[in-house]
Amino acid sequence: MHDFHIDMPINIALKYVSIMLDRSGCCPLVITFGDSECHSSSIAERASISKVLLDHVWRWQAVENIHWSGLDDIANLHAPHLRRLVADPNMDHLPFSSCPALQHLEWGGLHFPDNPVIPWNQLTELKSTYITLPSAIMLLQSCPQLLTAQFVIDHPSARAHDWEDHCVIPLTTHRTLKSFSIISWFRGIDTFFDLFSFPALTHLSLSGNANSDAAIDLLERSGCALQMLMLACHQMDRNLVDFLQTESCSSLTSLILFPLRISSKVLELDEELIKAATIYPSPISTNTPHLFPKLETLVLAHSVCQIDGLFGCMIESRFKLSRCFKLFRYICHCHPAPSFHGQADMVIFEDLQQQGYNIMINHGSVDS
Repeated sequence: MHDFHIDMPINIALKYVSIMLDRSGCCPLVITFGDSECHSSSIAERASISKVLLDHVWRWQAVENIHWSGLDDIANLHAPHLRRLVADPNMDHLPFSSCPALQHLEWGGLHFPDNPVIPWNQLTELKSTYITLPSAIMLLQSCPQLLTAQFVIDHPSARAHDWEDHCVIPLTTHRTLKSFSIISWFRGIDTFFDLFSFPALTHLSLSGNANSDAAIDLLERSGCALQMLMLACHQMDRNLVDFLQTESCSSLTSLILFPLRISSKVLELDEELIKAATIYPSPISTNTPHLFPKLETLVLAHSVCQIDGLFGCMIESRFKLSRCFKLFRYICHCHPAPSFHGQADMVIFEDLQQQGYNIMINHGSVDS
């Protein structure tokens, strides 16, 4: 539906949809519905297009953002070929009697196990926002084929008794999960890490109040080889060195450190960490031991090393002595607050830019 102009009258859009459905015959359908501003804000008009599409539910293959509002008696739909569904977050249940081929599901406010129609044991991708911690635990335990999981955990204070019921749970080894992203703003998330092991994990993203100690235990228990790590947490400087020196981080190709700011507080990069990540030239070989030997991309936000120039030298060594380093991005947010970066560091960065190295520096960039 994104192919239609926003000002197109609904009757013209309906005509085109009918023509496309007719000409597509029995081919599988990939449907991406526009947002509520497309075509019209009228629920009745949006529902008129949805009704036409529902007549072909038997050949839906991928559906995104279809509007269910305004449709009466929508239940027991059979979608035998539906593989990917991005569901309306306002829906409290799916209107399907069966969707046996489903593998990719995005649904906000997911409450497990209230939806027995979903083939949990065959899902490979699952994204859900504002679910409870017990639901997130059960979802991972009930989806053994997941390759990608992304959760935004709702605060459990209103459901404290539910959380207590799930505190004593045996360790689960999830053997297929490769990409895991979790956002949580309460400290109870630390217990979540104690319940799982992810030996196949390659991409990890932690945001909010994740505790570094619990995450370190998770990595050591899993024995995984991370390729991408993104940390956007409060109190990130606590045990950050230990976190990045785990064996799982030795295989990183992409590292993103984005500490969540409180007033003018910045992430103080440990001197030993900077030195350990610096490549020192050798008269014989450049293959001297250093952190992140496979690193290609480094993104840092409002971070500083107390020894001005040390940080810049580390970045310079990665560009000039590493065979794989390609991009450094520094997000300063120094306006209107006091500058975070060191003067000598910035001189080195700007000099590397002039030499043609791929360095991006964002000063006070709100949208970075």
